[in-house]
Amino acid sequence: MSWLQRVFSLMHQSSFQPEAAVSSYALSLNSVSNPTDWLPQPKESQPAYPLEYVGLNGEYDPQGLAKRVAQALDQNPQVQNIKTLCIIQHGNRITLLGKVISAAQLQQVVEVVKQVAGVKDVDVDQVTIGQLKPIASTPTLVGATAS
Repeated sequence: MSWLQRVFSLMHQSSFQPEAAVSSYALSLNSVSNPTDWLPQPKESQPAYPLEYVGLNGEYDPQGLAKRVAQALDQNPQVQNIKTLCIIQHGNRITLLGKVISAAQLQQVVEVVKQVAGVKDVDVDQVTIGQLKPIASTPTLVGATAS
């Protein structure tokens, strides 16, 4: 499962749908025959809203930066298989939560995250570094006795 699928799987299961960015100014122009001729146009290189709200396809998305970070991590073979970290977006700051095997592994993740357009800060205070415990294939019941 990819970073993008894992981190945002709950959103896909809900009815949440990002909306297109529409200003009240543009809504008031419904009676004008061709309002786009005289509206100020954003530059080609700049989105109409801050980079932290730009989604995967250029649409408005309140968690666009976190999704683009997840996509960047998916595309990097050195970090794409890490399944013990979560991504949280606070404006233009990304917070990582979870556990990694080594400081070097965490540094690789941070380097990828910092390369994403719009990321101003990466918080790793909630990441622990150390040996990961293997996941048992079958659950063990505490206090159960074999018969």
